[in-house]
Amino acid sequence: MPLHLPDFNIWAQGNLITGLIKQRLISLRITDEAGITSDSVEICLDDRDSLIEMPSSGSKLQVHLGYIETGLVSMGLYIVDEVTLEDHPQVMKIKGHAADLKASFKS
Repeated sequence: MPLHLPDFNIWAQGNLITGLIKQRLISLRITDEAGITSDSVEICLDDRDSLIEMPSSGSKLQVHLGYIETGLVSMGLYIVDEVTLEDHPQVMKIKGHAADLKASFKS
């Protein structure tokens, strides 16, 4: 069985940012929730030089995941609701949810 290499693309506010963050990616997690609970995304980036522009709360992120050999699949549109910085080494953690729970429900 051939080895498949993971790949991703992320757009922020409609702009492809994969090239800006690919070498800084520590982890990228999508959580697919059931029922009325919103799906979520968590992106952790190496920001030891403080050069990554921090996204604002409410920013839109489009995430595609897959493999280099087979292509990417859209995992959805997410709204940033939390950005934190952790020290030693400095890590930027971006969290978002697929739906505004105050305005809509997942069916």
